[in-house]
Amino acid sequence: MENARARMRFLSIGLIGLTGLIFWTAPLARAQNNDTNAPPTTTITPSTSSSQVVAPNGPGAGPQQEDIDDIRPPFFYLHSWFWLWIALAAAAVIAVLILAWKGLTRSPFLSPKSAYELTLEKLEQARTMLREDDPVPYAVFVSETIRSYLVHRYQTPSTRRTTEEFLRLMEADTASPLAEHRDLLRNFLQSCDLVKFARYQPTQAELEEVQQRALTFVHATKPVPEATTKGRPA
Repeated sequence: MENARARMRFLSIGLIGLTGLIFWTAPLARAQNNDTNAPPTTTITPSTSSSQVVAPNGPGAGPQQEDIDDIRPPFFYLHSWFWLWIALAAAAVIAVLILAWKGLTRSPFLSPKSAYELTLEKLEQARTMLREDDPVPYAVFVSETIRSYLVHRYQTPSTRRTTEEFLRLMEADTASPLAEHRDLLRNFLQSCDLVKFARYQPTQAELEEVQQRALTFVHATKPVPEATTKGRPA
């Protein structure tokens, strides 16, 4: 949820900045085009000589020269590199937004130790939300905490599945390290769902029991140090 909100805020800021850049530079480009397209002004300087050249008339005179307009310069839609730089800047902004979007949508997995320690901190924070008169925020928070722990600790897609779907997958995979904890997880997740979706009003003792189940599961899945693992006999 927090990542989705961060992505939306980032994209909104980027789109607002790109729109502002276009609206800010468009009048400048329009003014530059108008100045470039304006016909050249010519200044007529009166002749200082009192004599005038008169074209000869008569049968022996050549054809009279007509006034010929000068060739107009070619018209370019891009009179300078201005619009090219604008297009490159817009492409750069879009590329940055795409890369940032991919970076934010990618969910890097925490190390097992980091996930374990972070989950314990969140469970201590959840304890302050234990309220019998308003149990929904606690149930949502503690459920998401354990689901996130499962993702980072065991790389299971538990956050994108319902409780029943996740439990069915866990029961089907007998080789999963979560197999020995399936009953504890089932009771914990179903208790949270009752509060979140069925609007069940648990007692304070029941909420404390849910909290204890979460702590029991996390402590039971504490990562084993590599030195200890290597020292065990095969």
